[in-house]
Amino acid sequence: MRRVEQPGPPAPERIQWVEGRGRAFAFTLQAGVPLLEAARRGFAEAGFASGTLNIQSGALGPFAYVMPALSKTGENAAFYSDIF
Repeated sequence: MRRVEQPGPPAPERIQWVEGRGRAFAFTLQAGVPLLEAARRGFAEAGFASGTLNIQSGALGPFAYVMPALSKTGENAAFYSDIF
């Protein structure tokens, strides 16, 4: 079994939880921009650094994705495949 040693000293106090609040808003994803960047821009324009996205309608181009895989060099415990 492989083992990963985390570098550096442990954090003196771990964050257990953080209260968060959100609000619903709508925006149009910009065409011709990668989905993640279009979503980031929409959230940024509303003053958010992150959020969840509910896409109501539209058409998307082909997706590229990766899958969990073994490291090619053995240096990493967690790794991803080539892009599909």
